[in-house]
Amino acid sequence: MAATELLLEDENCSGQDWALANLPATRAEARDGLVLLTLDGLAIREREPRTVGAVATALEHAYEVLTSPDLTSAGALADHYHLLDAGGPFAAIGPTQALRDHPFHPVLHAIRLHSLRDHLPPGTQLAFRIGSDWPRTPNALRHRHTPVPTYCENWCLPPAPLSAIPQLYWEDGLPGIGSVTSERSRFALSIAIASVGRNITTASAAEQLGAPKVQAARAAHEWATLSDQCGWPALRQAIVTAATHLTQEPGTIDYRRRREELATIADLDTRFPEAEWTDAERLWLWAMFTQSSPRFTPEAWGNLRFPAIVPERPSEREDNDGDVRELLASTRSGLEKPP
Repeated sequence: MAATELLLEDENCSGQDWALANLPATRAEARDGLVLLTLDGLAIREREPRTVGAVATALEHAYEVLTSPDLTSAGALADHYHLLDAGGPFAAIGPTQALRDHPFHPVLHAIRLHSLRDHLPPGTQLAFRIGSDWPRTPNALRHRHTPVPTYCENWCLPPAPLSAIPQLYWEDGLPGIGSVTSERSRFALSIAIASVGRNITTASAAEQLGAPKVQAARAAHEWATLSDQCGWPALRQAIVTAATHLTQEPGTIDYRRRREELATIADLDTRFPEAEWTDAERLWLWAMFTQSSPRFTPEAWGNLRFPAIVPERPSEREDNDGDVRELLASTRSGLEKPP
């Protein structure tokens, strides 16, 4: 009865608040979701006659799924009723060209993605923002059938700008997770942040952060190590949350530009001109200025990288070089780290 009333209600009521699997929606959005899910249920039995009873049953099942208290229970009911097939149009996991003409509803998509969350590779989970309040495809806004949810301000947020992501994530780590001092783990966190909302491989993420692709080979292993204490779901949620904050408040430092500014050793000597630097000090300055690994210096630096050269902090000259003092002050204060 309630499902029928939703379908037949006056258009003047279509903007009223509604909730679908605990996600905010208008009544118009709820009605669209109910119609699509009912049609999905009828498609399962496409060889059977479309009797009044069959339509009523499909409508009842669809309404029950959409009025579930949360995404988890909605997904469980959808599985029970054989709705939202993982290979069907509402999963939306696959090549963009294969998804172009599929019908799409943000809530139905979120229900299916949430139910598949533990069956997807970690990188795919981050790409589809699983761990956020509203899982969604990285390419959602490119689909011509994709309506933007009315009540979710963050739904249209782009991924965090790559220029705002340092090669080595900040040592104080993620909120609720704790500090991260290992260089490999910090690099893996930066790759994770870059992967949120992007349909890219970890190797591509590493390359776009200025590191060799091969260095991303252990990223998933490092994620597993970091999740040993808090569990992967908690770490995943913290990563997605941090990426969202970095999109909203990217800070003022452009890390990509900083790496480009120090593309050669001569560039560094020009940028920090107040002293004659040793190779060990140059390597330390490069790593600090770009917040990068001393293992990944630019190609033009030749073999001036760790472990061939061990970075050495120029402590004796710190008080004499204004640029170095400014660099150390900003690094220590962590002012560029998002909240």
